[in-house]
Amino acid sequence: MAELKNSAIGIVESFTPSHMIKSVLTDVAHTPGLRTTAINTAIGIGAGFVGKKMFVGNSGSIFKKITGSAIQFIIANWVRKKMPGKQINHIEHQ
Repeated sequence: MAELKNSAIGIVESFTPSHMIKSVLTDVAHTPGLRTTAINTAIGIGAGFVGKKMFVGNSGSIFKKITGSAIQFIIANWVRKKMPGKQINHIEHQ
């Protein structure tokens, strides 16, 4: 009976929010390629932001802001898609 009680306590503790968050973070940290993907995404977002700022600047026009957001999205996705190819080519030449 004591073994059943200890088992039940262990199950309840495994479903606490802190344990669940810790478990998810551990799984994410051990995901292969996550670091490279995060870096590629950050570079893509940064490039998109710079492209938008270059196009829109400090304009108050709603049309330019909407167009700038579209440009930001296009540039960010384009750069993000091109980054893995550049890294593979760079590794092959070494």
